[in-house]
Amino acid sequence: MNEAKKTNTWPVIIAIVAVLLTCLLTSLCVGGYYFFFSPEKKAQALMDQADKHLKTAQSIALETNKISSSLKADSSPKSLKKLANIYKPKIEDFKEEALIAKESLAQVNELNVSDKTKETADLRLRALSKLVKGIDLFADWSEEIGKLGEFFEKFQLASSSHNKATALINSAVESANSSNLLGTKSDATKAKKLLDKARNEYKEAASVDKTIDLSKLFSAIEYFIEASDNLLVMAKVTKSKTSEYNAAVNKLNTAIKKGSDAQSKVPFIADSNDFIESKLSPKIKGAIDYFEQAEKLDDESRL
Repeated sequence: MNEAKKTNTWPVIIAIVAVLLTCLLTSLCVGGYYFFFSPEKKAQALMDQADKHLKTAQSIALETNKISSSLKADSSPKSLKKLANIYKPKIEDFKEEALIAKESLAQVNELNVSDKTKETADLRLRALSKLVKGIDLFADWSEEIGKLGEFFEKFQLASSSHNKATALINSAVESANSSNLLGTKSDATKAKKLLDKARNEYKEAASVDKTIDLSKLFSAIEYFIEASDNLLVMAKVTKSKTSEYNAAVNKLNTAIKKGSDAQSKVPFIADSNDFIESKLSPKIKGAIDYFEQAEKLDDESRL
């Protein structure tokens, strides 16, 4: 009888052990879940992932700022176009990194996490937003650089034709003064053709960037064409017809003066570097300001 009672206690013991093991496994599972998969842990993992891409985006932003300083050393059309081509892939890389960081940080706000964690994610999102705004300005800046490179490339061709024409006008004036009628006519005719060519080339340059005002140059071209016409009159009437000749001389001198005055009022002819800097520096300063704001927000998020 006692032996039977002793034997019957084993199922009870086994049941108790099973319950204890179940409780232990449940505790381990719950603890493991909260250790590995809790909202805070998941949020931290997302922020670490975002941080990696945010740092990469920051380094690209700083690099774009560094490259922009080389513009002061060389603003030739070739260098301007080269800079624009350097920037394009970097801006694309930045946007890709920024998008990944933004998506990761946005997910943190959807989790059931502490206010402190959400505040950290929000600060980094705001820092990222400032970086994006800065890069957008650099994207505009690089596009402007490319356009300016193409503009100055065409402008230099027009300017070359223009300068050759004015040299021919000066030569024609000398020929007229020495009564070399054939020389006057030849140089004035060539000058007029070159001026017409320069006008068309200026139009091509103006079509690249319509924000640049070339109206003074077009006026100068018209005045120099008028000067060429008066030189042709001088070659035709000769000094024997004093009144007509003198009238042509007066018109010639007036046209040359007006043409020179109009040309001198084009800002980038005197100094293209100053012109480029005045046109583009607001974007650079704006971008740098955004980068500095982003840095402050990022530092604040790590306190």
